[in-house]
Amino acid sequence: IVGLFEIVPFNFYLTRVEQSLADALGERVVIRSMQASLVPRPVIRLSEVTVGSGDAGATIAKVIAIPTFGSLFWGPLTLKDVELETVTIARDFIPKVPEVIARQREGSLGFQHILVRNLRLAIPNLDLPPAEVEIHWDRTGRFDRASVLAYSRRVAIDLRATEADVKFTLTASNWQPLAGSKATIDSLKVSGTATRSGFEATEVDADLYAGKAQG
Repeated sequence: IVGLFEIVPFNFYLTRVEQSLADALGERVVIRSMQASLVPRPVIRLSEVTVGSGDAGATIAKVIAIPTFGSLFWGPLTLKDVELETVTIARDFIPKVPEVIARQREGSLGFQHILVRNLRLAIPNLDLPPAEVEIHWDRTGRFDRASVLAYSRRVAIDLRATEADVKFTLTASNWQPLAGSKATIDSLKVSGTATRSGFEATEVDADLYAGKAQG
């Protein structure tokens, strides 16, 4: 049985996984192929995953998910730890992302940790560099914290949940925010709070052009 898990494509299992993900994310999910492994621990590997509808959704080249052993065979599928590789989010899908994350409060898939490598936002006429995103939920399914690394790790955003909102801190060093421009911010720190409707910066501190900017 262990050997079969290592070599057999689990395409016959796709319908259950697709439905579980669709129910949890609130969006249509299509998976091209799937493989599973039991050793050294249970792992599900998914290839070419689409969330949402076509060009207005999100695509994921590869997913590696760590399920609880029992949920592989019976009951609701539970995925505690998930890694996503090469994720592209269409412009129209970007506003849906906070809602998708918020749905995890229901704990339908049991997410506790997600790591996204090579995240790209497909926005016409705007060339943004890929980012790395890490999200953590607590045991009740409530969003706990997240981090974003971009511009070759020269920009970092740290998010922490509170009872009423989310505290954020953005730090940057040797950052050229405008594509095609050599204008450089030597260092930057922005702190504040964020909600679904916007954000408020309560502290700004920057070093640039041999001077300082504060607000």
